[in-house]
Amino acid sequence: MTETVYSQNDVINLRYTIDRFLASGGMQEVYIASDKLLPRKVALKTPKNDSAAKRFKRSAELSAQINHPYVAKTFDYFETEDRAFLIEELVNGPSLELYRAEQLSKFDPHLLAQFGHQFAKALTASHHVGVVHRDLKPSNVIVASNNGLFEFKVTDFGIAILTEQELDRAHKSDSTITGSSTMFGALPYMSPEMIENPKAAGTESDIWAFGAILFTLLSGDLPFGQGLKAIPRIMSGKLPVKPAICDKFPQFSALCSEVWNIVTECLRMKKETRPDADVLALKFSELCYGVFPRIEGQISKYKHADGDYGFIETGGNEVFFHRDSFYGEKIQVGERVLFSTHLGHPRERAHPVVPLVQPADLV
Repeated sequence: MTETVYSQNDVINLRYTIDRFLASGGMQEVYIASDKLLPRKVALKTPKNDSAAKRFKRSAELSAQINHPYVAKTFDYFETEDRAFLIEELVNGPSLELYRAEQLSKFDPHLLAQFGHQFAKALTASHHVGVVHRDLKPSNVIVASNNGLFEFKVTDFGIAILTEQELDRAHKSDSTITGSSTMFGALPYMSPEMIENPKAAGTESDIWAFGAILFTLLSGDLPFGQGLKAIPRIMSGKLPVKPAICDKFPQFSALCSEVWNIVTECLRMKKETRPDADVLALKFSELCYGVFPRIEGQISKYKHADGDYGFIETGGNEVFFHRDSFYGEKIQVGERVLFSTHLGHPRERAHPVVPLVQPADLV
């Protein structure tokens, strides 16, 4: 069991009652807390290292300047009991990292374009006020769903500067990378210039990380691998190979290729040649993608491996789907899927249909 600084029902600053521990990152602990003054739940964050309080405060001041629907809001900052605390909007949903592990390992191009558009807008808002995240990765994105519609919120701008200290140490010693959960988790999304000189990392490094996250969602794999083996691949200047799934299905190939082009622009070796966040937001706004409510179901019928169509059961109803609408490799009866429904006769039609992580994969 994870040892935490605070326990359930602890009261912080006479105002915030700890409901439960939520998560622990390399630099902070996160709790769900009840605000006794205002009727709301909040995310209460405190750095693991007390000596980081000044950096924590400075970062909180910067993050409070970002006011955007796709960025978790900063509500409060205070110091008490010899600790620093950051109070943020509580977004109901898992991190993107956890969502990929337990629900959707890769996104279809429509959902990916929606994610990219929202993420680019969040970066635009951040960079306009001079805040560089420096630690963008799936664990710092929250996936919220309301009536089947997705919303993605970037978080932890408030501790972005805290990573500089670990980056400096890692730059001097490889052992820091392997021994630090912060560094190990960040490395697959780290830009070449950040690896060479952490202090020189700017907005362009956020753009690189954005491209790496897009690749991960598109393919289901990390663009350059994990751990120390990622470093020479990142520094080689060679792009990862375009995922084969991009060109496999006519229903998705055009949009998939457009998103892939954005990925390659973000992962340019020379940072000055990467698009900025404003350009990325514009590029995504010009894509023709659908925003559909998504529901879960299970493939109930599929004639044979080479069949053209099948049926998905959800809530006692069967929805028709065609093979061309399935964004995956092999269709299997009993497979969990995420899909949208559209008018059809005699049954509604599902499109797109995306395989979810199966129960056996979670064991």
